[in-house]
Amino acid sequence: MSNQPKVSVIVPVYNVEMYLEQCLDSIIHQTLREIEIICVDDGSTDGSVAILKRYAAEDSRFVLLYQENKGGGAARNLGMTVAGGKYVIFLNSDDFFEPALLEKSYEAAESHSADVVLFDARRFNDKKQQVVETSRFLRTDLLPEQEVFSRRDVANDIFRITSPAPWLRLYRSDFLARAGLQYQEISNSNDFYFGLCTLALAERICAVDEPLVYYRVNNVTSTQGKKNKNMGCVFQAIEGVYQELNRRGVYDEVRHSFAHLALSTVIFSLNSVNTDEGRYAVLALLQTDSFREMNLLEHEFDWYENKAAYQYSNTILSAIRQYEKTTALEKPRTDTVVYPYRGEGEIDVSVIIPVFNTSVYLEDTLKSIVEQTLKSIEIICVDDGSTDDSLSRLERWAEQDRRISVYHQENGGLSRTRNVGMSHARGAYLYFMDSDDILDREALECLYQKAEQERLDVLYFDGKSFFENEQLQANHAGFVNNYQRRHCYDGVYQGQALFAELRQNGEYLSSACLQLVRASYLRENHIRFHDGIIHEDNAFTFETILRAARAAHLGSVFFYRRVRDNSIMTANVTFKNCYGYFACYQDMNRLLDELEGQLTAESRSAAVRLIRQMLRNARNCYQQMPAEQRGSEYGLGADYTMFDVLVKEYCNRAIETERLESRCEQMKAQRDEKHQILQRTYAEKSEINAKLQRTYREKSERGVEIKALKSRERRQSAKISALREQLSAERKKNEKLKRSRSYRIGRAITWPLRKLKAVRKGRK
Repeated sequence: MSNQPKVSVIVPVYNVEMYLEQCLDSIIHQTLREIEIICVDDGSTDGSVAILKRYAAEDSRFVLLYQENKGGGAARNLGMTVAGGKYVIFLNSDDFFEPALLEKSYEAAESHSADVVLFDARRFNDKKQQVVETSRFLRTDLLPEQEVFSRRDVANDIFRITSPAPWLRLYRSDFLARAGLQYQEISNSNDFYFGLCTLALAERICAVDEPLVYYRVNNVTSTQGKKNKNMGCVFQAIEGVYQELNRRGVYDEVRHSFAHLALSTVIFSLNSVNTDEGRYAVLALLQTDSFREMNLLEHEFDWYENKAAYQYSNTILSAIRQYEKTTALEKPRTDTVVYPYRGEGEIDVSVIIPVFNTSVYLEDTLKSIVEQTLKSIEIICVDDGSTDDSLSRLERWAEQDRRISVYHQENGGLSRTRNVGMSHARGAYLYFMDSDDILDREALECLYQKAEQERLDVLYFDGKSFFENEQLQANHAGFVNNYQRRHCYDGVYQGQALFAELRQNGEYLSSACLQLVRASYLRENHIRFHDGIIHEDNAFTFETILRAARAAHLGSVFFYRRVRDNSIMTANVTFKNCYGYFACYQDMNRLLDELEGQLTAESRSAAVRLIRQMLRNARNCYQQMPAEQRGSEYGLGADYTMFDVLVKEYCNRAIETERLESRCEQMKAQRDEKHQILQRTYAEKSEINAKLQRTYREKSERGVEIKALKSRERRQSAKISALREQLSAERKKNEKLKRSRSYRIGRAITWPLRKLKAVRKGRK
């Protein structure tokens, strides 16, 4: 072109023959003609190059460049080196422009002397071949009042106004030259750094409030899917912006906006990856020194300026914490022997007691076990990394009783602690005791004799609750009878039959503390507690009862559950509760599949209902847990996908449904209020109309009276007029008579008489 083009359009091209012609057509048919079209082929292996050459042969405004495959960032950088336009704009080769985009954005740039011109876009669904109405790319609600602005005017929102996408703005070429910025040459997210840095550095920004670009979604060539393979690019882009803005001395001005965008980008990455490896890669990157250096997490609300960024931070922190727990479970752990078992002879029952920071309750618990009437027991105490003096108390008890063995491990949770105890148990039967509860001194002897006599796999019994204080009893009154059955279950059952009957009577109890289990039965069926969760008793008891060939119930109260503050039962709902129930749901479902064909219709039906209850519990906990713990699910392992579908999405839909229902109720209330106002208005209008009718009627009546009066007045006026005319006629007649000769003669003749009459009248 002989003259400088007004706009240089730079299009990176890589294997897009399906969409390239639509893209190029949208450029060559722009209403602004003085442009150059720089197409950079990034090593395409399909027919894209042939299409480019054909268009270039037909339109002299085309400039074709070629490079080995280096990605979109490198292609855009190469295009900028030869761009000769006063302005530069970028377009992806699978997207397309509105015909007037270049003209409108150019005119806006010229009239405002803008460094950057922003505009809106629409999504184009490639599968449906239609425009999708979604949230806007240009947040006009965040724009300042003035038409031209910079970061100083919208420091807290500068990165929220628009997306970093390269096709959402027009740049002044000399501004780009002064800024000296280039796209990062990474496989994805290469536009993040360039887009944000240019927004932060531009002195004059304006916006055209129109959707002028079509962004293609659901297409086969999109680079979005590549993020699963290299999540590091996203973090490299975020870190690049952070470092560049600090180097330029503007980071502190835009810190809040950067935090919002960076954290929301992390959340987007967690949501967009579709593999456990990709999700774990994101979580691992969140713990690198380079990300932590940015210090975007663990601040108070005021630091983030808005609720959304604060919630993003909490979500990411929850995900990291759960990820650490999940990965910790995968690491092998060893327990150390503090005191070995020193008893002699056969062991009838191994009592397994997990201990974690229950020093104040240990004396009562251990006393109730040590004083059991059944003496041939071992007492396995496993300290789960207590931080109080629980371990030293256990040691003192072990010194006094050779049947007590003490083990210590890093904190791993109740399930792992019980499993450790099981691995060391030597007894014929196992009993699981919690370290803050109490067992009747005759319990183990009665239970052992019953189990031996009936050759049982598992024997169930009952318990009661007692409360530390009145307030707890008032708050948790439902716990009083949680451990006691009212019905009688005599004889020996097949486990599934006892399960079905217990469920039918509403007396199935899952507590591991309410059962004595034959050790060989557990080992033969590989029954263990699910590691790393709470509510683990649900899955454990479900399996022990359904697999049991011989099960029974002894209707005696032997166990006394302490209801105290800060226990699993009384603590506030957290993600641990939610995931604990979900993990049990998964385990119980797998067991049901394994036992398919072995269960009666009645027991299977009861099992299905219980499994569904576990899922409902998980969902209820997810909705009840603190909002800042949402996001913990990202840190799950292989369970994440099922959890996401069965719990998170379900609850989100339920929350949205509740929100919509609430909104409907509000609208209904507003409608009812407006209806009442209308009814009052109609009543007032009716009253006014009635008054008007009375007024009209009275006016009409007065009108009739007035009309009659006027009629009478007219008649009287007519009479008066007639009398006046008559009088006038008489006067005329009289005047005429006076002027007549006979009248004058008569007057003359009668004069003496009139004179005499007057004299006489005077004398009188």
